Amino acid sequence: MNIDITRAIRILEDTKSDLLMQVANLYGIVVPFKKVDLDIKEDLLAQIIIDSYLLAKLFSIDYESVTKKMNNKLRLSVLKEDNKAHKDLLKYIESLK
Repeated sequence: MNIDITRAIRILEDTKSDLLMQVANLYGIVVPFKKVDLDIKEDLLAQIIIDSYLLAKLFSIDYESVTKKMNNKLRLSVLKEDNKAHKDLLKYIESLK
């Protein structure tokens, strides 16, 4: 039992550290005039999403619940008229269908 708890804590800490590192890298590539390959940007964003889902699982939240919550938040964001990313959010929601 102690081994399972220790393993779970290690996985949690590794995943949190990886997520923090990816977010830090994201800040690093948004520096104005810094040319970064599209593949690197896609990899970075994909890893942030993967790590977020892994953390959800570690918190005993199933993947479907996270996806459902994200979709609900997207729809609510679109309803806000003052949302600056309104058009982009609509395009993203359309891509999910």
